[in-house]
Amino acid sequence: MDEKYCAYDNLVRRKHWVDFDELPQPQPEPLDHDEKELPSFWWDINGRVFWELVPTGSMVDSNVFCAQLEKMSEILRSRNPRKGKIGLFL
Repeated sequence: MDEKYCAYDNLVRRKHWVDFDELPQPQPEPLDHDEKELPSFWWDINGRVFWELVPTGSMVDSNVFCAQLEKMSEILRSRNPRKGKIGLFL
């Protein structure tokens, strides 16, 4: 499984008017190291089925992977209640 972290930048800049002879208020510099989130996506032939953000500081190990597989199978069973087995190809 490939892991790729997405940078999470929640910087909000506010625009404001200043007079011609007035200096604008300084804005702080952004952090050198952005916060990063690890998204986990599952999809089928119709598109995205399930996604979640892996908690900060943890990795995708067998416990997280199995929990995601169970959530994915519940979602697929609720979408197609008449079908029996669900085939997952990794």
